Amino acid sequence: MAKEIIFIRHSSLAVPRGMCYGFSDIDVSPNFSIEAEWLKLKLASFEPQIVISSPLKRCFKLSEEVFDKPVKLENDLREVNYGNWEGKMWEDIDVEGDNLWMYKNINNCPPNGESFSQLQARVVNVLDKVKALEQEKVAVVCHGGVIRSLLAHLLSTPLENTRIFDIHYVGFVKFVKNNEGWRLTELNAGFKQ
Repeated sequence: MAKEIIFIRHSSLAVPRGMCYGFSDIDVSPNFSIEAEWLKLKLASFEPQIVISSPLKRCFKLSEEVFDKPVKLENDLREVNYGNWEGKMWEDIDVEGDNLWMYKNINNCPPNGESFSQLQARVVNVLDKVKALEQEKVAVVCHGGVIRSLLAHLLSTPLENTRIFDIHYVGFVKFVKNNEGWRLTELNAGFKQ
């Protein structure tokens, strides 16, 4: 059974600031190599037996670059689906709260998208599978919304309050299982320029 799990956010993206993206398969930014090297240094002492990744290229590329292991893709680790809002600028989307809309409306869906609580439900199903793996150390490369939904679940925190967790690009959280259950042992905010 898994005893240590690190959830890692993908690297920075090649998108204009203020764009709404989630499910969109956006490529990494020109800073990718710098960010990946930073993450390798931070995780030098952590050697997972298995690496699981969202299938979106921003996660898969980071998985391959940082870990010298085959990567298992998991569709349900994708970021929230913003539906008709994907690829639009937040300033052009007529909702109160812009990119914080998801945290203030955890049960409401964008048109043809999914809610934050729906994202959490699919991600918790993946977490249950990961916790049951035979490998003791697991690395999961995914997205900010995914990590926040996992933090809410594992720390029994209301989903709408997870914005307080500062998880930048290539930031990560580490959970270790002991006889009392799963414990948060590290929250690294990530690479900042």
